[in-house]
Amino acid sequence: MKKISTLALGIALGLGLAACSTEPKTEVAAVSGIELQNFDTSVRHQDDFYYSVNGKWLANTPIPADKSNYGAFSVLYDQSQDALKKSSMKQRLKRIQRQALMSRKSVILMPAL
Repeated sequence: MKKISTLALGIALGLGLAACSTEPKTEVAAVSGIELQNFDTSVRHQDDFYYSVNGKWLANTPIPADKSNYGAFSVLYDQSQDALKKSSMKQRLKRIQRQALMSRKSVILMPAL
């Protein structure tokens, strides 16, 4: 029992000292995610905040005719639908190939009448 408590004390002391290391911390520059190039500087924020922040993006990004909106989530949705379509087509092709192979085997194995 005394060995276990001594071992636990040693581990706790070691972890505590390791946490108190004096290595210099490197600071990472903060990234806001705000894209300033999309701001329309011709519109004041207090007049129309939406267009002042998104004006250039709205002017430079065409919305496809088959969509009511367009953005990053629309792009992700389209990419996931394409991936699903490709996957299902591969599965369908494999199933057709298996069926064709099985039908050839059954033709070969059928006894002649």
